[in-house]
Amino acid sequence: FVEGGTVSSGQVLVKINDADLKAQSAQARTRSELAGENERRAKLLLEKEAISQEEYDIASADYRTAQSQIQLIEAQLNKTLVKAPFSGRIGLRNISKGSYITPATSIATLVNTAQIKLLFSIPEKYAHMVNHSSLVKFKVQGDDEDYTAKVYATEPTIEANTRTLTVKAIAQNVSQKLIPGS
Repeated sequence: FVEGGTVSSGQVLVKINDADLKAQSAQARTRSELAGENERRAKLLLEKEAISQEEYDIASADYRTAQSQIQLIEAQLNKTLVKAPFSGRIGLRNISKGSYITPATSIATLVNTAQIKLLFSIPEKYAHMVNHSSLVKFKVQGDDEDYTAKVYATEPTIEANTRTLTVKAIAQNVSQKLIPGS
């Protein structure tokens, strides 16, 4: 991905080395083909009553197990792709090509800039005036424009120490003037 650029939902951001899983996949496919052929032969022999039902069941189970192994490896291969969970703007890379990463490694920050969430507190005496879908006007430092956000959630209780109510609202950012965190 291009640092500071936009990404689409589902876009591959990082590809993790999967050479060992691809080799396991090839091995599992070979085993599955052999197990499938054995199951087919066992079925023919069962129809001619040359083997018991138990022997056929074993061959059939081996084939199903081999196919399940392929599905397991394919699921692991899919996990080697780190994809954008939503569309937005991606920040700076925190890793380099060839880096060792773990599930806890931060790759980059991805932000949906189409909508901006506001988190603010209001004094207890105004709590009764705010409800779901209330409109809130706000300004951003360094910008004279008035913006509007719609309340979508409030805490169910007043904060005991500050005697304030925490409110969350969402503002549409069509102009892309609002920067998350400002």
